[in-house]
Amino acid sequence: MTEKMKLFLEPRQLSQLLKKHKVSIKEYNAKVVPEALWIASVITLIPSIISLFRPNMYVAFPAYLAACLSSVLLLVIFSVLKRVKYALIGAYLLVLIAFSLVFYLGVFIYPEYPGGTILVFFALISLLFIDNPFRFNLLITAFYVIYTVFSYIYKGAILGGVDLLNGFIALALGILFGRLFLRSRLETFEIRYQLILEKETDVLTGLNNRRKLFETIHQFEDGTTKCPSALMMIDIDNFKNYNDQHGHRVGDEYLKSFGNFLANYQNKYPIYFYRYGGEEFVALVYDTNKEEAFEIAELIRLETMTIPVDQDPITISIGLVNCDEHVRGQHETIISQADVALYHAKAEGRNRVTLWDEELDHDIRAG
Repeated sequence: MTEKMKLFLEPRQLSQLLKKHKVSIKEYNAKVVPEALWIASVITLIPSIISLFRPNMYVAFPAYLAACLSSVLLLVIFSVLKRVKYALIGAYLLVLIAFSLVFYLGVFIYPEYPGGTILVFFALISLLFIDNPFRFNLLITAFYVIYTVFSYIYKGAILGGVDLLNGFIALALGILFGRLFLRSRLETFEIRYQLILEKETDVLTGLNNRRKLFETIHQFEDGTTKCPSALMMIDIDNFKNYNDQHGHRVGDEYLKSFGNFLANYQNKYPIYFYRYGGEEFVALVYDTNKEEAFEIAELIRLETMTIPVDQDPITISIGLVNCDEHVRGQHETIISQADVALYHAKAEGRNRVTLWDEELDHDIRAG
């Protein structure tokens, strides 16, 4: 989204943005929730200690201590698990701990005073993490209703009315602050997403670029991602002649169509395409055996000829190399082998898939 986002996004638009940036949101929550748990542990520990030495606060000692120990326990659990997918659960548990503390203090420990800490809770809790605002706002509104009802019951109509009004103002501010915060974070995620696209995407075809290819290769070489099962080197046959005959504008239009064609395969198979340069493309294939990788390559070759063009169908040649865990640290060799297989496919008449083996290297050296 290039235009500046509105404060109150349409539900469909908001849902699309939350889905689009769900990975960034999970990573953000996984980062801030342990920090929030650590801060909560310290914040509740301090009054726990102070309450031991102040008679008017001693009655609140169990509540502060319980909140502190609960926060520490959650912090330990999340430090051990270190799972991004559990961050949102931790965030809501922390919200529950915080509400339980301020609810208990405001209603049962200090019923003679209007609610104070609960107002801070309603106003600022939405800044703790990122989630669907409808779900979160529904939760804190339910908390507001619970607190108000118990305030009327245990604190009387006068203080209950004060808590009703002050709580409503704090709740409204919290929802507004949450919207501002959510918009700011989504804008940040969108800007970062666009920068990544610009850095890693080939402008003409919309596929990953050569830089992204080598970043991916380095990731599976250092063990941070799994290795591909096969690598394809794809070349459009006689594309230079096509450009010379029809002009570079027509050639660029075909490359765009070819990029869209390959992108569709990424939705059907565990395969990722990269523009290697000019009319050459590289594909990394995952979770396949030798026969399956060859079948995918053959399917790509055959269906390429169905891409609509005004002239005769354009064909491609593919060099295929099967990989295993030994590919780590050998990416130059693998790419070279795919290039050898591609060279052999072109030498044999083009419009074919050639699987690399040691005999191909011997044939080329002998030739």
